[in-house]
Amino acid sequence: MRLTHLLLTDYRNIERLEIDLPGRVGVFVGENAQGKSNILEAIYMLATIRAARAEQDAQVIRRAALDDVLPAARVVGQAETAEGPLKVEVTLTSRPGPNGPIATKTVKVNGVAKRVSAAVGRLTAVLFT
Repeated sequence: MRLTHLLLTDYRNIERLEIDLPGRVGVFVGENAQGKSNILEAIYMLATIRAARAEQDAQVIRRAALDDVLPAARVVGQAETAEGPLKVEVTLTSRPGPNGPIATKTVKVNGVAKRVSAAVGRLTAVLFT
């Protein structure tokens, strides 16, 4: 299995990022606080359908996006697998709650809505922090 494409929208400090991931090894290089760890966390989210470094899903929605009419973060990954192409999409939509924003999670696998339990593990990833 190999991740080939990644799209992030309003995920943590990233307004929009779309990258192709050629080859077997990827290296993210940059200054501190530019989003390198957030990219890795987003990839991990595609595998586990949860944010590795957040207590609540709403915490991964970019702060500036919380003022939008429909605040949401979106993570989309495309991979090549032994079974064929795989596309996993996780969308977190925020709404006001009594103790801060609450996120509603929707998941699609190859364009079809799935329960979280059916999507977990479709993509394999290991995150070292």
